[in-house]
Amino acid sequence: MIIFSFLALGLAKKGKPSKAERVLIMVCAGLSAAMNYAASDTAAWRSVVVYVLAPVFLAIVTDRVIAGVRRHVLGDEEKSAWSALAAPRRPSRS
Repeated sequence: MIIFSFLALGLAKKGKPSKAERVLIMVCAGLSAAMNYAASDTAAWRSVVVYVLAPVFLAIVTDRVIAGVRRHVLGDEEKSAWSALAAPRRPSRS
């Protein structure tokens, strides 16, 4: 995850897309959370939260930093890397 983070940051500083790296960061965080879930006491919700929340939070913060660096380089009108996952908006009927 660290290697993908540095790679994505380097690409963002050059103004290049880093979608694959950002997805791989999320995949690594998801796998880490799954491994941590397996090690937690699943009967105690606090144990699950403590074990699972850290890698997920780290991935979110890392993605936001990369997006911030990219926006700094390319400007505010830069489209989000995650916009492809959003449902298309339908024009409202007035």
